[in-house]
Amino acid sequence: MVTFLKPMENLGTKTIEQVAEGILSTLKSRFKILAYHSVGNASHDTYEVSTDNFEKQMRFLVKNDYSVIPLEDAYRNMLNQKIHERTIVITFDDGIAKLKKFAFPILKDLNFPATIFLPVKYIGGIDIFSYEKPKADRVLLNWTSIEKSIDDGISYGSHTMSHPNLVILDKHTLDYELNESRMILKERLGLRFHALAYPFGMFDNRVKTAARQSGYDCALCFGNVISNTKDTDPFEMKREGIINTISLRDFARLVDIRNDFSRGAKELMRGALKRKH
Repeated sequence: MVTFLKPMENLGTKTIEQVAEGILSTLKSRFKILAYHSVGNASHDTYEVSTDNFEKQMRFLVKNDYSVIPLEDAYRNMLNQKIHERTIVITFDDGIAKLKKFAFPILKDLNFPATIFLPVKYIGGIDIFSYEKPKADRVLLNWTSIEKSIDDGISYGSHTMSHPNLVILDKHTLDYELNESRMILKERLGLRFHALAYPFGMFDNRVKTAARQSGYDCALCFGNVISNTKDTDPFEMKREGIINTISLRDFARLVDIRNDFSRGAKELMRGALKRKH
């Protein structure tokens, strides 16, 4: 008991509150949102899941009776307090062009919907926002590919105009990043449901308020472990990031909401021990 309490002393009030939230969340119906970036065969890229692993993960969901639904449906279920467990939402950040070749066919074959969050300024260009140097080989979807994919169950949301850290922006620039990207996507794609993914997962209360005032229905971050419940703030919907090193066994554990608390407790204790040393 003494060994367990020592790390807990280093957690702090905020983290203890998070632990309590995690405990309470395990008593409620919950659903998972998965966050991918790219799918392909660049094994050196942490954020590119191999095509083979991606297909295995998707077929695992089918085999184990998970229901993959659109983000909009999950959002409305949450608002109506009708959460269905074993429900999964699939999302992708950045709109990497490789998705068209490597991910879209798998999703279409399984009739899985997905939402892709686009940095609107760079549509049809290359990634100059995720790395210190532009990545010429990291091409983004163009408007033609985006428009054609909608009929196959792919929906789109905003990743702002230029993918900045919204927390550090002045009000004028923040409003521009949120409003302009939403309006362009609305006009070009006819969107009626407006979802935002915070770049880098970074947000604060000011950013959440600005997103709400800009006309978004919801916004997504990286919450990890603690799943979404009927009480989740629509402007703080949590996602689990999927990277290229995750095994199918780990994926199975990740999507199973019964493991949320044990996974969260281990992460918190690991963090407390690191701070102690």
